[in-house]
Amino acid sequence: MATIDIILTVTDQSGHLRGTLDSLGAQTMRGWRLLAVYHGGLEGVRAELESGDDRIIPIELSADAGGVAAMRNVALRRVESEMVCFLDC
Repeated sequence: MATIDIILTVTDQSGHLRGTLDSLGAQTMRGWRLLAVYHGGLEGVRAELESGDDRIIPIELSADAGGVAAMRNVALRRVESEMVCFLDC
């Protein structure tokens, strides 16, 4: 089980996702799991999230599923660790 679950909401294709994932991968603390919530209409996001790191859990929602608060609530239901961190990119 992860020490900390990190919730990331991907709301656009600003180009910061790759850098965010690289930064997480470079952390010295290894006991994390990323719950990355995004709207299915965002092109290329799923492929970016399925980059081979099994600590990254993509959660795809329909485009009308709501904003950032709704996205975070979906991810919170999947949390398994005692600590949660919200990360914006």
